[in-house]
Amino acid sequence: MNVQTTLSASTLVYLYAEEFAEPAKGVLVQAAIAPRNDSKVNLQQLVIATYTAAFMELVEQDIIRLETMEVRKMLVGKETALVAVIDQVTDNIIPSALGIMLLQGIQAVRKAEERRVREVVIRVVGGRRSSLYPWFMALKPIVAEAAEAGYVTLPEKKAGVLKAMFKPTEAITKARVVAEQVNPLQGEVARLKAQLASFDQSLGNMAILLRKEIENGVKACYDND
Repeated sequence: MNVQTTLSASTLVYLYAEEFAEPAKGVLVQAAIAPRNDSKVNLQQLVIATYTAAFMELVEQDIIRLETMEVRKMLVGKETALVAVIDQVTDNIIPSALGIMLLQGIQAVRKAEERRVREVVIRVVGGRRSSLYPWFMALKPIVAEAAEAGYVTLPEKKAGVLKAMFKPTEAITKARVVAEQVNPLQGEVARLKAQLASFDQSLGNMAILLRKEIENGVKACYDND
């Protein structure tokens, strides 16, 4: 399994967060800090966009494919789920660290129900009921990847426990772009938007289902005890 060192789609979505997520409005909307301009954007929309981009790269490199299947609901009846299936390709370059995490979450199980996108996202974020701030935990590896690749710088002083608890927006997503590395990527943003639109078109009705599975996966990690 090889890791690509060039810019991944999920990292580009994060770097240009304000292009892929709406401004965070209202006290009930969790916010992430957009690294280019320090504006606050809708965290949930940003996470869904980054994970969608990561799944897109895995699909377009023929590493996985997405299929629907009927699964039993907890009490009665069935629902349509989106399942990730690994193709018989072993030497492809994995586009991103998030892509590797998603792939590992798929490889870790055998049953088709456990390869449901929702369940894969749950494993990547940290497990069911694992965090007070699952949306921040979902974004954290993407921020770390951007920093490791030299696209953003993180505050030198590590956030304390209290700050991480009461100001997770700052503790987890406060980063600033390295302008000379990121500004020339503006043209790549338009291409990525077109690529994501094409991916949605190829998925058809599964495009909405993919985003819903990602959303429900992160929500399942919320722990309010």
